[in-house]
Parts: sequence; structure tokens; C-alpha cells
Amino acid sequence: MEPLLIAFLIFDLIALSIAIWWLGSRVRSKLDEVEKRHLRRWGNESAEE
Repeated sequence: MEPLLIAFLIFDLIALSIAIWWLGSRVRSKLDEVEKRHLRRWGNESAEE
């Protein structure tokens, strides 16, 4: 294989892994926000009863 093609493939793999890591952290933070919101809502409902 040509060295330029190998370098391009390595760059693509690194960029793809960074993108997957970034998206995974965004999804985790959104899930944490939703969980906190649900805990607040459920906490308020149980306190009213």
C-alpha cells in the first residue's frame, strides 16, 4: 500500500475514535440530565403524597 493511503487511514481512524468518544460523552451527559430531572419530579410527587 502507498504510504499516503496508510497515513490517511490512520488519520481517519483517529478522527473517528475522537468523534465516537465525543458523541458518547454527550449522550452520557444528556442521560444524566434526564435522570436528575426525573429524580426531582419523582421526589416532588412523593413529598406531596
